[in-house]
Amino acid sequence: MLKALIFDVDGTLVDNNKLHAKSWEIAFRTFGYDISMSEILPHIGKGGDLLVPSIIGKENDLKHGDKIRKIHNQEYKNMIEKVHLFPGVKELFHELRERKIKIAIASSANKNEIEHYLREVKDKIEVVVSGDEVKHTKPEPDIFALAIQRLRIKKEFCAAVGDSVWDIIAAKRVGIPCIVLLSGGNDPEKLKAESPEKIFQNIEELRKNIDDVLAL
Repeated sequence: MLKALIFDVDGTLVDNNKLHAKSWEIAFRTFGYDISMSEILPHIGKGGDLLVPSIIGKENDLKHGDKIRKIHNQEYKNMIEKVHLFPGVKELFHELRERKIKIAIASSANKNEIEHYLREVKDKIEVVVSGDEVKHTKPEPDIFALAIQRLRIKKEFCAAVGDSVWDIIAAKRVGIPCIVLLSGGNDPEKLKAESPEKIFQNIEELRKNIDDVLAL
């Protein structure tokens, strides 16, 4: 029986993956890289430290990476008011706390963004780990590992909830199961290929199946 769920944010709890992709597209084009949103979207979920070199290569990242990340952050900041919680998040978090299940957040996003997104449910959250607190973001396991450490619960009683291949890989690397949602718009076949523990359409479907999830 699980005692804690560790949630990704982008594409899992909030509908913002396309906004991130658009911000990255603008940032790349500023430096002459003609990268489309459709090419960027599969990389959303990684932190900028890994996303940029995975798209333009390590050599170009050394030349332009920091400036690209800065422009992305500026562009995204202008769009952040368009970001909202997915339907069912408030209800799910309330139910989890009623069941004495601890809720952690483990996201490659920065702390200010996470606080902005989750202000309506902050009283339900036990632990928050942001991308600026770890050396390596997803798909490295650092974010999930720190969340487990702060929860003070053995990893055998924890599971991750995310929307990307990078969430699944990071969860596997730290040794916990991953429930994946299709709400982030990622390719279902690519998600299935990584063998997540369960796949649901969205938070609302996860909530309907919460007994099965907590029985993992």
